[in-house]
Amino acid sequence: MQQSNDLEKPPFDIALIDLQMPGIDGLKLVQHLKADARFASLGLVMMTPMSNHYDIPVLIDREVQFCIHKPVNPTDLFNALVTVNDSSKVLLENQLFPEVQPIKESVNLQSAKIVEHDCASVKSWPDGTRILLVEDNQVNQLVFKGYLRKLGLTAKLANCGLDALSALEEAIDNEPYTLIFMDCQMPIMDGYEASLLIRQGKAGDRYRKIPIIAVTANAMKGDREKCIEAGMDDYITKPIKLQHLSKILDKWL
Repeated sequence: MQQSNDLEKPPFDIALIDLQMPGIDGLKLVQHLKADARFASLGLVMMTPMSNHYDIPVLIDREVQFCIHKPVNPTDLFNALVTVNDSSKVLLENQLFPEVQPIKESVNLQSAKIVEHDCASVKSWPDGTRILLVEDNQVNQLVFKGYLRKLGLTAKLANCGLDALSALEEAIDNEPYTLIFMDCQMPIMDGYEASLLIRQGKAGDRYRKIPIIAVTANAMKGDREKCIEAGMDDYITKPIKLQHLSKILDKWL
């Protein structure tokens, strides 16, 4: 950071930051970086101890894009680098999925100009709103729930597609769900198969037309068509942005 004082932008795209460091901890370092305009586009990955789940909402507030637990495994590190990397994000959003358009109806999420603090204000949602979040990664669960909490919502968790079907079946007559966020890549049963089964009525006729939002770290060519074929209604990529999430919820609730 000090060596790039004379540069218009830093000579790196991503910073891997340890949460707990002597002298200045990870949160303070992030605060310094965000206060410097040269680092506005810098991707931030926070490395946290396995037991530090309570820090996730704080990290969200500090605009950390991705969190991984220590000791870091290669898969988590790879996912963090791919999803946070600015050049990859530009390619995915501008070339493959311009303006992160929804599947069934075009909505310009990037031009919505939603201010962060406006998104974070508690909104008024329809009575009986109940969200099912289908996601197997614990850190992603906590980040997603943190954003929903900012927007005045909560979510029931399911760790895979099979668990999602069970949760829907159990809630057919008792406080039914109104929207599903469905991770595409999960063990046991992925989001594509689960969405197909939901559309076929395997979780009950009530849920044949429930809004299903695909959540994935990938935005490769063919993924959009695969989501459509599985019966999903909309599409949002990781790392989740509060502005995008707010727009999705406004549209489907």
